[in-house]
Amino acid sequence: MAWHRLSDYLNEAVVARVIQHDVRAALPGRGPDAGVLGEVFRLACRYAGQTPDRNLLVPEMEQALGSPISWDRIRPYLGHLDNALLIRLVRSTLIATVPRVR
Repeated sequence: MAWHRLSDYLNEAVVARVIQHDVRAALPGRGPDAGVLGEVFRLACRYAGQTPDRNLLVPEMEQALGSPISWDRIRPYLGHLDNALLIRLVRSTLIATVPRVR
């Protein structure tokens, strides 16, 4: 099977269905946005194994969505994807406990 066909199949059969299903129960408060959740997941996959920060993710999200979005709106979606086992967030507790050298 060609890679592009396998990619399309996985995206349709797994990722899109999970995101569509999870949108219903995703985040408390105002209803979650499937477009935002899908875009956050896409960017998380793009930067897998790297450490992108909010200064990189927010502008890319704004460009993809065509509207302003804040880090405070993106962060719960990342947490939800982590809880749904679609991505794995690495906590930076070690970095916070190491004293800075001046």
